[in-house]
Amino acid sequence: MPNTQVAKTPGGDPGKHLEATSAAFVRALGYPLQLVALHPETGKVIVHHAADDTGMVKAMQQMKRLNAEGWNDYYETNPGARGRRSKSCDITHVRAVVGDVDATNGRSVQDCVDAAAALQMLPTFTLATGGGVQVVYLLDELVPASPETVAIHEAVGRAIRDKIDGDAVFDLARIMRMPGFVNWPNAKKRATGRKPVKAKVLSASGRTYSLAELAHAFVLPATIASVVAPATLNGDLSGGRATAHWFDGLAPDDKNACLAEMLQVPDVVALADTSDGASPPNWRTVLAACARSGAPNAYALCRAWAQASSRFDPRDFDNRYRSYCHD
Repeated sequence: MPNTQVAKTPGGDPGKHLEATSAAFVRALGYPLQLVALHPETGKVIVHHAADDTGMVKAMQQMKRLNAEGWNDYYETNPGARGRRSKSCDITHVRAVVGDVDATNGRSVQDCVDAAAALQMLPTFTLATGGGVQVVYLLDELVPASPETVAIHEAVGRAIRDKIDGDAVFDLARIMRMPGFVNWPNAKKRATGRKPVKAKVLSASGRTYSLAELAHAFVLPATIASVVAPATLNGDLSGGRATAHWFDGLAPDDKNACLAEMLQVPDVVALADTSDGASPPNWRTVLAACARSGAPNAYALCRAWAQASSRFDPRDFDNRYRSYCHD
């Protein structure tokens, strides 16, 4: 899969330490990858960082030993820290969007499988965790964690949660269950009848997605606008390229719809009244964003936004808009 970062090295093969489907799972995630062992009773944490196959072999050996001793094994969804648990502020790139649904409150494991199967886009992986089902949507490349991409990642994750009636696992630093290892329930879960079960890959589609594809499938343009516009304005939109990877991948009609919604966000509406001398983001920031967005109706949408201000000058607007189109 394209997301794999490092070719196999002579130092070892992670596949020797896992069943075939689990080894494929590790390779698909790519490097760097952190594996996390968590003790179900004490809460103690041990982290193993792998930068390549050689490091993964060593990490797998340790994880197998710990799992045999009653520890639960996880992976960090997105790359961040090295050798310690990542916090959201550590995450450098977005690698995947995930979902998790548990067999609780009268819901069976098969109900969880059915909920995952009903998702409108085929997950890259579907895993049986021993207590439910997890889905993994791998991106076709690592996406830098900017305010915009983080906002879209969270919006897609929330939408997946809502569709499967699952848990909130859309934070960037989320750890998820590693297949091929036993899920050891803690005392509280054992008291309800839970038994140790090996987590496994139920299906592997081989599909990877762009963040734009996932946003288009799971999130309404209005929702995208409401979460992305503030992130854009508080990020690095100060005259550079205004569109982001996720927006570039949208279909023309979706670009129009998303841009129209963004121009109605109150913080953006207020920028129409800012002056040339105001610190960015200001009205010129919005002009630049619209002009470079690639949305077919960008000019008309931006002009309608600007006309709401008493400062609107049609000649000045046209001259500035054209200048940003040719940057």
